[in-house]
Amino acid sequence: MENTGIKRASKLGVICYGLGDLASQFVWTFVGSYLTIFYTDIVGFAPATVSVIMLIARVWDAVNDPMMGSIAENTRMCPH
Repeated sequence: MENTGIKRASKLGVICYGLGDLASQFVWTFVGSYLTIFYTDIVGFAPATVSVIMLIARVWDAVNDPMMGSIAENTRMCPH
């Protein structure tokens, strides 16, 4: 592999970064689990309806997230 002058993250740095995101994912997993129970037991939606709601949210994320990422990567800050 040739040296391109790009600094790479250490393995420890990558692991620590991943552990920080792991905590965030635990929170969202608990929220998603609670919403499923809330929609079926409290609101009274059928499980199939809840599944469609969750599927639509995931499809929206799959379409929207790359677009927002592209916008963020191509946005330049204005010097003041």
